[in-house]
Amino acid sequence: MTSTPYEMAHGLFKDHETLRQVVAGGTSGLVSAVLVTPLDVVKIRLQNQPRTPGATPRYAGTFATLATIAREEGIRGLFSGLSPSVLAYLPDRIIWFSVYHHSKRFLAAEFRAFLFEALLLTLLMFAFSFFHPDSRPDGNTAVHLIATLAASVACTIAVCPLWVIRTRLMAQSHIPEPHSPHYYSSTSNAFSKIVKYEGFGALYSGLGPSLLGVTHSLIMFPLYERLKLDFKGNFCSANLWNSDESMLLTENGYGLNPDGSLTNSSILIASSIAKCVASLATYPHEVVRTRLQTQKIRILANSDSSAAAITNSRPNSNFASISYSSKLTPNFDQQSVTAIEPKYRGVIQTVKVLIREEGWISLYRGLSTSIIRQVPAGAISLWVYELILKV
Repeated sequence: MTSTPYEMAHGLFKDHETLRQVVAGGTSGLVSAVLVTPLDVVKIRLQNQPRTPGATPRYAGTFATLATIAREEGIRGLFSGLSPSVLAYLPDRIIWFSVYHHSKRFLAAEFRAFLFEALLLTLLMFAFSFFHPDSRPDGNTAVHLIATLAASVACTIAVCPLWVIRTRLMAQSHIPEPHSPHYYSSTSNAFSKIVKYEGFGALYSGLGPSLLGVTHSLIMFPLYERLKLDFKGNFCSANLWNSDESMLLTENGYGLNPDGSLTNSSILIASSIAKCVASLATYPHEVVRTRLQTQKIRILANSDSSAAAITNSRPNSNFASISYSSKLTPNFDQQSVTAIEPKYRGVIQTVKVLIREEGWISLYRGLSTSIIRQVPAGAISLWVYELILKV
């Protein structure tokens, strides 16, 4: 019997694990990019907004910021940075899930050869004792941890330039202002201008805090894998909960399909819990990363004395002193370049500056937006990934 094109494609998909990881990861990345872009714009605007004592901030709160951007810039403003988001999320998720899956398979087979297993399990024992006071993590938890580290580092280094471009586009207003001119008109325009005026290294600005952000995944994915096992009942006794009538986890598992796989609700619950815990624990690095990525290390200056110049010496500006022409937007490519001392230099120094000038609260600016964005987006992304793997 001759197979139909669909059957041939489905057979190819089922038989090639790498292809399945690429398709599942890419689709989850595409869904994430489209769903979270407006909230990403809000989060980055809040993170990148310096606070001057006594001054009224332009953006205040998640929903107020959404309304302000929609009113002043329209739908286009809420979806600024969508193109680089799609370009970033697709390879990010493809690389992440592919490396994570193959690392897990390799480590599961070879893990006994690792000398630091005992150390990892000792550290993890404390982290997971809150959820499992009477049990200790097995080798699988450490495998997930190392696989997560490998996948996260690979993704961060490979996709960092796209995240920088995306952040720059989202941080700028679509309405040019004296202190925030509209530098970039598109993804390709941003790439060419960053490389031309700031050097190729600027595409990796914020790489330090981005690598520090790997801790987010190191918390989220081992916890997610552990919760999935728990929902299947692998580590739970029938008397885990006090009331037999209200048991959520039993010896036979909870929230399982007839084939033994987790239901959609179980996947969404597990991923939401893991994402929320990781987001709360690691959020400050996002603020630091945003400040570093949106800071122009070099700024255009008009040497023509007849051009109107504006000098920004605000204490909370991203630069100690910034001078640029009012004709920046139309004449960007004709301007000369002047290097100045950046305000933020590295993770630790940036944290110190933020705390000194804006207080501890600055490290958590935009947190509510981030939680509203990350928890459902992360849950849906993992659900789409798991759903496609079942096809």
